[in-house]
Amino acid sequence: MKIKINTLVKNYVFLAIFYYAGFLNFLTRLMSEPDNNDAFSANAIGSVPRQTIGLLLLVLGIFILSRLNRHVLWESIKKNCWWFILVSYFLISIQWSYEPGITLRRTIAFSTLLVAAFCIAQCLEMKTLFLLIGKAIFCAALLGLIYAVIDPSMGLSNTDNRTNALMGIYANKNGGARVYAYGLLILIGLGKTRTIIDRLMILVLAVCVVIADSATAIVMVIGGLSLMSLFRFLRTKNRHQNLGRIFFIILIIIVTSITVAYLFEYILQLLGRDPTLTNRKIIWELMDKYVDNESMFGYGFGAFWSSDAVAVFVDRWGFIGNAHSGYYEMLLNGGKIGFVILSLIIISIVRSLVTNYISHQHGEIFSMFVSIVIIQIIVNYVAFILINHNSFDMFLFAIISFIGFKEIINNSAKNKLIIN
Repeated sequence: MKIKINTLVKNYVFLAIFYYAGFLNFLTRLMSEPDNNDAFSANAIGSVPRQTIGLLLLVLGIFILSRLNRHVLWESIKKNCWWFILVSYFLISIQWSYEPGITLRRTIAFSTLLVAAFCIAQCLEMKTLFLLIGKAIFCAALLGLIYAVIDPSMGLSNTDNRTNALMGIYANKNGGARVYAYGLLILIGLGKTRTIIDRLMILVLAVCVVIADSATAIVMVIGGLSLMSLFRFLRTKNRHQNLGRIFFIILIIIVTSITVAYLFEYILQLLGRDPTLTNRKIIWELMDKYVDNESMFGYGFGAFWSSDAVAVFVDRWGFIGNAHSGYYEMLLNGGKIGFVILSLIIISIVRSLVTNYISHQHGEIFSMFVSIVIIQIIVNYVAFILINHNSFDMFLFAIISFIGFKEIINNSAKNKLIIN
């Protein structure tokens, strides 16, 4: 029986969102026996269901991409060359990795995320794709609320500093709260506020953000909506005016950043958070010596938290899994060279999105994309978002990245046809 490519793409999109939006992890936890391994060992071993489905996503993604137009595919690869350079660097890091086997597995997992994001960005129209993602996040939020009512011991957090905060279907409270925040930004960014169903989805997501008790998620929503409003208010149909107003937007962002930095401690008090950012500053200070030990190349992608290098830290402070900062994680994983590559990726992505915002016929949706990416770049300072091979944050970041370059290629092709 032959499977049509369109049917395969639809199933692939469903599987990718099911995988990265947290549904697979939730079902795995429900059906599995309690894990007797300590957190350190579990982190090194990984999840067999995730590895199996991940491998399937990688193989199917490559197959689907092989069916695309070769010229378009090659142009897309050239535009996204920095991603390929980063993956190549991670593969090379196996040579000096403290745990070569884990570095290889994590690099494959990261490559799978990029292939999945690239595949669905190429195959689906951007508004259709993000509406699907927004609805998937709503389903995750609603399922999480139901789970919290049925089993509060698992659906709600029971830690000393976050009692009865919503966990939902996510094992990490803050990670789940960020997903709900993305859902709000996406649905509002797409203008899904008119019907009763639209408002219900927004209400459920807003409730989840609030009861998840995550200052980061609240800041993401407020900051993201403010940026979206600013970008949309100042955008016109004239690309030259848009270019001039971009500099004005940059000035506003700089002034706002300076103001926030000046009032930082006061804002933390308003949000009920301590000046150490829930011990993050302490963690970063402890990580500094590990960064300095392998400052140029790092410990190998994904190797640090599974290696003997961190054994003393784990014995003293316990296993925390990551440095609670994507930039610190990049320094641990890839050193200064990896950090430079990541910085170049961020610059190229922001540039592509701003270019589309200025000149794309559907520039309004790029107001949402730019806003989400800016928020992610900021939040990556206090959370492990970028280069996290398991996170929905990184999946969303990669999708937006590939859409930005895809639309630049499409606009360039249209302009050539008009000239000819």
